[in-house]
Amino acid sequence: MAELAFPRGALLVDPGDHCLGCPPTWAAGPYTGVVRNAVVAVKERGRTDLVGALAPLLAGSLLAASREGSGPTRSGEGWLVVPVPSSAAARRRRGEEPLHRLTRAALAATTTSTGQSPGHPAGPKQGLSWAPALRLRRRVRDQADLDRTGRLLNLVDAVEVRRRWRAAVVGRPCLIVDDVLTSGATLTEAARALRAGGCGQVVAATLAQTPPPGRPAPAP
Repeated sequence: MAELAFPRGALLVDPGDHCLGCPPTWAAGPYTGVVRNAVVAVKERGRTDLVGALAPLLAGSLLAASREGSGPTRSGEGWLVVPVPSSAAARRRRGEEPLHRLTRAALAATTTSTGQSPGHPAGPKQGLSWAPALRLRRRVRDQADLDRTGRLLNLVDAVEVRRRWRAAVVGRPCLIVDDVLTSGATLTEAARALRAGGCGQVVAATLAQTPPPGRPAPAP
């Protein structure tokens, strides 16, 4: 598959369109067409060969979020890039965490855009550092089986900062990553957990977004 692209680049999503508490979020484009097919293939059919086509889209969201965010950093340190956690059942079913693979590929793609090496400044303001800092602290249902309200209730107080990352997140700005923004429930709960852990500013980046309730899907 050739590299994918949306004509407008990553856009800031109005978090109130999805749910209260959702952090400022950038999405590369709509969850439709070939992008949707590729995301499903990577997550559910193990098509790791498609990660390279999707990574530049997520990289654009990462860079947009890190450049627009302006929160204070601890000792000049940059953004921790924090993927949302997967359930144990999803990891068993898929054999890995596809979002981790995609996020790491997107981080590598940001170096192509900026001429920097991985883990060093990716953009004019901040650096981007890989940080799988979150975990699920209890069992949750598969979000795909739930409506919008059910998704929110399913994740209440379900996420926490991993013990070995607790000191690292204090005072640091965190950039949460998910593949698709649907209800905003996952990003909201991840942001709550990071704030409870004492982080600095929280923003989010996604590969794509579904349309808010009552709105048609935008053209890619």
